[in-house]
Amino acid sequence: MEIRNLDIPLTRNFQQKEFFTNDPYFTDNYHEVDDRLVYALQWIRDFTNSPIRVTSSYRGEKYNAEEGGAPKSYHKKKTLSGKAKTEAIDWQFVKANVIRMKTFRKLYNDESTGLKAELYNRGIRGIIFYNTKIHMDTRTTEFIQDKTKTTSIFGLLLSLALIASRL
Repeated sequence: MEIRNLDIPLTRNFQQKEFFTNDPYFTDNYHEVDDRLVYALQWIRDFTNSPIRVTSSYRGEKYNAEEGGAPKSYHKKKTLSGKAKTEAIDWQFVKANVIRMKTFRKLYNDESTGLKAELYNRGIRGIIFYNTKIHMDTRTTEFIQDKTKTTSIFGLLLSLALIASRL
């Protein structure tokens, strides 16, 4: 699917520009996005009834390295003709918080919800959970990783004490 930085609807809740790269080195007028990502994200939006923000789409080599991306990142693929294409997006709920992300992760891992199976059937095979975002990609084999960080009670109390000391 061709994506341009335009206010043109892609789905009921998403515009093209929301999927357009934020890579500061990207100079072309458009890039490709695997359409399964767009439709899966709309399905998640409907399933959760929560607004979603795309935080990362296509990345060139330099920007991917700056962002700490994997050397073989699905964010920086190419079409057969050499055009920029992404097979990955990172996203978050508009009112992102750790509780909302944990709830989504629990729903995903709970087979009774059908969330994981639905995304798999829609071609989403790669999922990486972070505290404030989720990475999704269309790799051919299933890959699920949890990179969330848990905070101990001691760590939470220490953080609160530091905040209080600055007031």
